[in-house]
Amino acid sequence: MMSNEVFSKEEVIICDVCGRKGAIIRRVTETFGKGKQLLVIENIP
Repeated sequence: MMSNEVFSKEEVIICDVCGRKGAIIRRVTETFGKGKQLLVIENIP
């Protein structure tokens, strides 16, 4: 399942920045540090 299929076709997401309809929420992963000090945060909208 692709990320843009998560929402129903009837649900319209409005961009908080520009106010246009049809925004897509992208979930990303951020990493901080390295080695034993590595911190991974997943599914950040």
